[in-house]
Amino acid sequence: MKASNKRLAWASLLLAAGLLCGCAGGTQAPQGADTPPVRQQLAAPPTQAVELRVFLPAGQTALATALQRLAAADGNTLKVQTTVTGSLYPSTLEAALLGDEAPDLFWLETDEEATQLQTYTANLLQEGQGPLVQALAALVPGAARLVQEEAVYGLPVGWFAQGYLVNIELLAALLGTQNQGQLLRDLQACSYAEWEQMMRTIENYLARPAAMQVQLAGAAYTMPVVRPAAAQPLRGIFATPTGNATALCGNALDALYALCLAEYPALAQADSQQKAAWLHPALTSLLGLLELETTHMTQKNGTLRRGEGYSEQPTISTQEAAALFAEGTALFYRADSREGHTLEAEYPALEGRLALVPIKLPAPTQPPEEDAPPWAGTDDAPQTDDDSGENDEEEQPTAPEVDPDTDPDTILQRLEAAVAQSNRRLWYASDGYLCLNANAQQMYAAQSLLLRLYTTQEGQAALADEVALQPFSQAYPAALLMQCVLQPATAGQAPLPFGQGANTAAQTQIGTHLQQQMMDTYTWSEEQRIEFLHDALSAMGASLAQEGPPEGDLD
Repeated sequence: MKASNKRLAWASLLLAAGLLCGCAGGTQAPQGADTPPVRQQLAAPPTQAVELRVFLPAGQTALATALQRLAAADGNTLKVQTTVTGSLYPSTLEAALLGDEAPDLFWLETDEEATQLQTYTANLLQEGQGPLVQALAALVPGAARLVQEEAVYGLPVGWFAQGYLVNIELLAALLGTQNQGQLLRDLQACSYAEWEQMMRTIENYLARPAAMQVQLAGAAYTMPVVRPAAAQPLRGIFATPTGNATALCGNALDALYALCLAEYPALAQADSQQKAAWLHPALTSLLGLLELETTHMTQKNGTLRRGEGYSEQPTISTQEAAALFAEGTALFYRADSREGHTLEAEYPALEGRLALVPIKLPAPTQPPEEDAPPWAGTDDAPQTDDDSGENDEEEQPTAPEVDPDTDPDTILQRLEAAVAQSNRRLWYASDGYLCLNANAQQMYAAQSLLLRLYTTQEGQAALADEVALQPFSQAYPAALLMQCVLQPATAGQAPLPFGQGANTAAQTQIGTHLQQQMMDTYTWSEEQRIEFLHDALSAMGASLAQEGPPEGDLD
């Protein structure tokens, strides 16, 4: 999903939800001359059962199960076909759409896929789709719609958020407070400086308990002199999957890239040097995050530190990192709300206690090396037309206009402000879109299933409790995790979407660099930092190298 065109207007979404406030059970519609027949049909479905076909990628078991149950409520059966995920999915789906048993509903991940399959994908806002489905499609904010703002080619399955998972009950006991709600709000709003200092203070406390103080969003918390019972298993701060290069960098890179896209929408289509202008300083922020996490890692028996002898320590898999967090050995685990939902199911003691805290990024800085273009200080530098020295007093050089998309100081200032804002918000994505086949054999039944999924309490509960997603059509405050997903809407802030899965190869390359070249050193040299930044730029498709001076004068 391209973050540049997926910024979600949740405040508008919640206001628009009034359109469907009377649609419980799928039996009512917005007022209009043409709505009663559709309402009556949905209230009394056809007596003859039909077989609906749905095409999903592998791994969508919970969604398939929920859809089968909801289809049965309409008296229909559901035939689910699953296939590979990834780059082969669109072509496999297209072959199915051309086959004798074409699906009536199918799943897509991105607007690029929808464009590729636009011939088969119904525009839900067009006449003929039924006023209820049109009203449902109208709820999708323009920036969250597939393909283009004036059309809706798919309905978001639901939203999930990513950040740091925390057992808020455990942390509240550790910080000496019974007000878990206020603590969570302070955690979500605290600055990076307060976040970093909290890590050091808690690690010192675990080594030698005392009445130490932690500041969060300006509020003071005093830790108890005696370590509380809830914190007895705690050994360190971060559960870090040191043995998984992709997860080591993981969703922090997604968040950073989405942040840059939000500030510089042309980044996705920019050439490698234009990308470098924005990503180079931004990646210093990612490096700072990774430095903090790998300074305060946790293993079964205590803290795990970078430095000499690190390579002799056993690595930690993603599953082991999740277990360290779930068992209370580590305090924070960078993941998303869906994984938190899974952990609550696997560890019943966690149910209702897990919350999400925004990913905290340090402020970006100018990279440790000023990478001047190759022609700087050489005879190849572009010259002005008049270098005779005459009329110097009469003709003073005019200061060049500053382009905010290329000026290094302006870029840094914008990124600094964006990071400060993002540190107070969670990051969001849709887990794909459900689309109507424009040539569906069972169009009525497919529409009815969509309406039942998104406009009934049963459907919304299935999305929230079984699929672990927040429905886009109606706020559903279920468990604490789901309430965290709602946080930006209730605070009047727009969520910050990230491109799920878009940077997997970059995550792996950057994580591998960290594993192989930096974990055996506790204090990173400037040379190591430069090498990291250059390798990370390469992983992101950016380059600082230039073949020669640009044509024309420099502005």
